[in-house]
Amino acid sequence: MKLNCTALLLMAALAGCQGMRYSASGLRDAKLGMPLSAVESPRWAAGPLRDTVLAEGGYTWPARIAPAPGGQVLLEGDFFGADRLNRIRIESAAFARGTAPRTGSRWAVPADGRWSASWLEAYQVYDVVHRRQPQIHYLLRPDRPADGSAAAGTIIAIVLM
Repeated sequence: MKLNCTALLLMAALAGCQGMRYSASGLRDAKLGMPLSAVESPRWAAGPLRDTVLAEGGYTWPARIAPAPGGQVLLEGDFFGADRLNRIRIESAAFARGTAPRTGSRWAVPADGRWSASWLEAYQVYDVVHRRQPQIHYLLRPDRPADGSAAAGTIIAIVLM
């Protein structure tokens, strides 16, 4: 059986994309609820992970920053010291989920009742959630300040929790 070069290249490209998908449970090699310390060298990472501590609102929590093509992924622990992957913030357009928007894409929240958009004043973004996938949050930086109209702008991150 003969395969042409185009078919081989397409198969190789599709095989390489397997690790660049996200779901409500996390990423390949980084699932919500697993020990944060167990996330060592994800296949999708574009380099070594960097340990850090995040702080906000009087809380601190451990995190690992993973470089990714065109951005990064923050793997966050919890506030209470348990070694558990609690939240994943995708700041790279390399990750996809079917026809869902990617980080960096321009998007208008559909007004079909399946999506809710909450304005987060402190961050100047909309937190957009689909009613069937409340674990997946799309952070949308609006084209204009929140004025009660439909949210439209650029996805700056996808947060899994």
